[in-house]
Amino acid sequence: MEAISPMSEFANSVDDVLITSELVMRPSRPPDYEAQSHAMLDLAEELRTNPGGVLHKVAELAMKLCHAGSAGISILEPSDERDLFRWHAIAGSLSPNIFGTLPRSASPCGTAIARNRVLLFNEPDRFYPDLRGVSPHIYESLLAPWSTDGGPAGTLWVVAHTPDLRFDAEDARILQILAKFASGAYQMVLSLQEAQASQVELEKRIEESAHLLADAFKILRAEMAGRAQADRRRKQAESALLESEKQTTAGRLSSLIADQINNPLEAVSNLLYMAEYATSIPEAREHLARAQTELARVGRTATAAFRLDRRGVGAAPADLGEIVEFALALYADRISQAGIGIQRRYKPQRRLLCFSGEIRQVMINLIGNALVAMKGASAPRLLLRISPARDWERSIAGVRLTVADSGVGMASAVEKRIFEPFFTAWETPGVGLGLWVSQVIVSKHKGVLKVRSAPRKGAVFTVFLPYLQPSWFYSA
Repeated sequence: MEAISPMSEFANSVDDVLITSELVMRPSRPPDYEAQSHAMLDLAEELRTNPGGVLHKVAELAMKLCHAGSAGISILEPSDERDLFRWHAIAGSLSPNIFGTLPRSASPCGTAIARNRVLLFNEPDRFYPDLRGVSPHIYESLLAPWSTDGGPAGTLWVVAHTPDLRFDAEDARILQILAKFASGAYQMVLSLQEAQASQVELEKRIEESAHLLADAFKILRAEMAGRAQADRRRKQAESALLESEKQTTAGRLSSLIADQINNPLEAVSNLLYMAEYATSIPEAREHLARAQTELARVGRTATAAFRLDRRGVGAAPADLGEIVEFALALYADRISQAGIGIQRRYKPQRRLLCFSGEIRQVMINLIGNALVAMKGASAPRLLLRISPARDWERSIAGVRLTVADSGVGMASAVEKRIFEPFFTAWETPGVGLGLWVSQVIVSKHKGVLKVRSAPRKGAVFTVFLPYLQPSWFYSA
């Protein structure tokens, strides 16, 4: 198809300026996986060091990888009067138009979102009059829509300012990957802006952001498989994801500890008030005794948090019973409200040399998943077992931790994938990194994490941790 000159007649329909079918007919250049992997690492670094600039970084990389004249990100701003698209990031010749707006009904972005797929336009200003004043002239524009929270959010686009530049199928593929990253990055930026408002809300949005970034990460991993530098770059990306999940867990842990301290303190305040206005001395003593019990609960939580801080860095001998009880204490309110019966079977065993903070994170993940699996169960039960064990294949002694629940269980197809990164069995949105991180931690300790389950019969997770010599931790 020959490029239409800027002076061509106006179009009567949007289909008159749509040439998406050209993408499959034009010769397409081969993928440059090396350049794309560098781009993804650049985006990950920008997200870590300068979250506020990541959208502009996406636009810059889209322009570079697609050899475009300009690139940008348009974000939908709904309104009762008229929905608008605002250009939040622009790279290239159109950069002076940063933060400009176009009505949704008069923008190619609106068409891309409505049709929910990548679209290629030829001289879109022939149909969209609001683009006729844009300079330099737009000969071709390629747009990829993206969404957040299940609804439309915006588009990532590249444009050609000369008639000799033609976009191809490889450009469309690149734009789709970057659009997924832009979606997650936009959620991350919103999360950081709202961080001071609510730590719990921040944690939720970080998980949602990581969930949105998962598709882009999986596509990148699949396309780089088998290449010389794929393994090294995959490990860098997985290391970044592992650290991100650890930070998210740390935020969740802080929130749980805060609840375990704030709830009894609120109860103490109420009990002291009731004691002050009690009608008899026995009644006042009863209120004060209960207040003393709640304060003791605060003390135990604070002591556990102190131990967590003291032991979270280096390897040290740990009592696995204390680790399990700490994780249980964090979920005490949820367990009580759900009426979950707890069965403990702790057999005597010697202290285990480990990174106790990491093993504590594994138990928090496993118990937390068990509580979710038992939501709505008629007679929920949670079994926690600690017993001496032996790995006969490696002829090494250790300890086995068991977490068994009476929840919904899982099908064999789900069980086979449960330790994959970004895979989740829950209907509610989740990142799908908790069990993957737990398996990484257990493997780091030369241990084994397994699961057995069946639909409607609950799930049993077992963790075998060997007794390791101090020399292994120094050399690892």
